[in-house]
Amino acid sequence: MSYVVSPTTSAQANDATLAIEKTIVGGQTTVEPGDAFSYRIKVSCLSLQDPCINMSVTDPIPSEFVITATPQPTNERDVSVSKNTVTVSYKENVGNNQVGLPAGAEREFEIGVRLPLDTGVADKVFIPNTATVTASNADTQTDTVEVRTDIDAVVTPVTSKSWQPQSAIAGSQADSTVTLGIRNASSSTAQIKQLVVTDDTAATFEK
Repeated sequence: MSYVVSPTTSAQANDATLAIEKTIVGGQTTVEPGDAFSYRIKVSCLSLQDPCINMSVTDPIPSEFVITATPQPTNERDVSVSKNTVTVSYKENVGNNQVGLPAGAEREFEIGVRLPLDTGVADKVFIPNTATVTASNADTQTDTVEVRTDIDAVVTPVTSKSWQPQSAIAGSQADSTVTLGIRNASSSTAQIKQLVVTDDTAATFEK
């Protein structure tokens, strides 16, 4: 995946130039329930002279995932997490009492996520994730990576049985009513066309 860079116009000749690249560690392209993986974000200040002032990266992790790991704060960056959004702000000294990322510098970090076992996401759904990098003296840049769900269909019919009246005595020849029930508790990926419940226990009808 190549960097995403906007061209600089003449009116921006003295401004910095940002770049961002977002990938999935290991090149994973599909995800199953319970799977964990990490997003890797690489940011660069491509300017030859101008630093990227007040540079910050924001990554709203898709709601389908649970965040399992975030980058640690250091002397050179602050890290905050609000709900499912991770923000990394760079505060390296770039001169003139300003902070950000020095000209020509490159930094990267990872965010760990997991797809819950009880996810309600359907099979073969593409889940995109877009990260954004900003600076006070450069154009905003974004990059997106996506994974596709791979969810097996789980067929789970659930049956029920009741006998009325419960006070009936075996062998009394009294009339009884047996009620059978069935419901579909399968996963959302299972395409169920018909459910049939049968009770062929001889003792049910002969006593």
